[in-house]
Amino acid sequence: MIRTVAHQELGGGYAMGPRYTVDTAELEPGVFETMVLRNLPFGDADEMDCKRTDNEVQARQDFRELLMNYAGKTQNAFLKADMKPGGRYTIFRLNEFGWPVAQKITFESMELTTYAQHWDTVGMVYRPFRSQKSYRTFFFEGSFAICEGWQDLPENFGYEVLKSTSEVTVSRSKYLCFDSRYFEEMKTVFKNVLAICEDYRTGMDGKVYA
Repeated sequence: MIRTVAHQELGGGYAMGPRYTVDTAELEPGVFETMVLRNLPFGDADEMDCKRTDNEVQARQDFRELLMNYAGKTQNAFLKADMKPGGRYTIFRLNEFGWPVAQKITFESMELTTYAQHWDTVGMVYRPFRSQKSYRTFFFEGSFAICEGWQDLPENFGYEVLKSTSEVTVSRSKYLCFDSRYFEEMKTVFKNVLAICEDYRTGMDGKVYA
């Protein structure tokens, strides 16, 4: 009897983009096969990749390798970070206004999924810093970084001081909102960076946005 060792669907639903099935199974005692299928309309599928081994440990490594080969950029970052349930992490990203935030969380779980038309999506369950309540959020576009441990943004992160006296300090932002240079500066001040998703895009003005 065939035994499923690991299985993951990528894409599907209303999401735009390809749909893959990554599956590892024990075909018979001591024969493990990991296969990637690209699902086509009307129930057809193309075999994209295949690996065989004689032990389950290597089979699970093959599954992870092929999964990362076919997963999206966002999903790959979470797979690379390999966060553990109960672990403390900091997620650095830009908020809806394009300014940097460092969100301290206790990780609970994640799933590779879709969201509306977005193919490359991760659903994460976590507890915010100093909260006993769990929340679920989706990552499907935009840049972010995952760091080990709880970390805070430095007080003047992204700012430069123009004038400072005993009475007043005048400073201004060094970058525009959604500027990719926030991530370059982040790399110099944050420790134990596990993964970075650099979803950079060049605007009509020639500037690079995150």
